[in-house]
This record gives sequence, C-alpha cells and structure tokens, in this order.
Amino acid sequence: MRERNDGKSADDILRNQFTAYLVTAVRNRKIRYLQAKRRHEQRELPLDIEDYAAEPRDETDLLGNLSLIEQLEDFRLQQALRQAKTRDLYIFLAKALDDRPLADITAELGIGFHTATNAYHRMVRKLRRELGGGGK
Repeated sequence: MRERNDGKSADDILRNQFTAYLVTAVRNRKIRYLQAKRRHEQRELPLDIEDYAAEPRDETDLLGNLSLIEQLEDFRLQQALRQAKTRDLYIFLAKALDDRPLADITAELGIGFHTATNAYHRMVRKLRRELGGGGK
C-alpha cells in the first residue's frame, strides 16, 4: 500500500517538485496552443457571400474590361498582387474570393495541402505588410 505524501522526505519533496513542473509545463503548453489558435483565427478573413451579392451589377459592367487587379482602387494592393507569384496569387484568390476549399485547389494544381496552406498564408502576410496591417 502507498504511503501518504507528507512532503517531508527527500523523495516526497522531489516528487512534489516534479509534479509542480509537469502541471506548469502542461498549463504553459495549453496557453501557447490557444494563443497560436487565436492568432491563426485572426489571420483568416471572414467572407460573407451576401455582401458580394448586394453589390450593384451596373458597376461590374463598367469594370468588366479591366482585370481583377486593375479594378482595385488601392495602388499598394495592386502592386502587392502584381509582385506575387502566379501560383500563390491563384491560391489566395481561389480561397479568399471564390471560397474554394484548399483541398479542391490542391487537387486542381497537383500540389500538397501544406504547400497550398503556406502559399495562402504567405500572401495574407504579404498583403498585411504591404497595406500596413502588421504581420510577420
């Protein structure tokens, strides 16, 4: 039968210190995980289809002859999109504007899921940096 840990013997002190270390390590890991998850969720841009459906149709007719990039009013955004790699830009626009799942995009392009995810987040960071929104 186990003896009660009274914290007076050297073994009990060591056991208590180790238990405290484990509890602290697990708690810190949980905090880091939740912080990383929150940062990831903040990077994602919400996309409401109803907002785009409510746009006037006559404006799109006027802009129909221009490319998507030329339709943007922000010059810094235009420059950032023009400087992007073609594949990264395609992945970003397919996910952000067309709301396509990355699994579909990867199947179409024949690349790995992590490659597409990295390309998407690289574009998000680049756009934030170029537009002064911070980011790494």
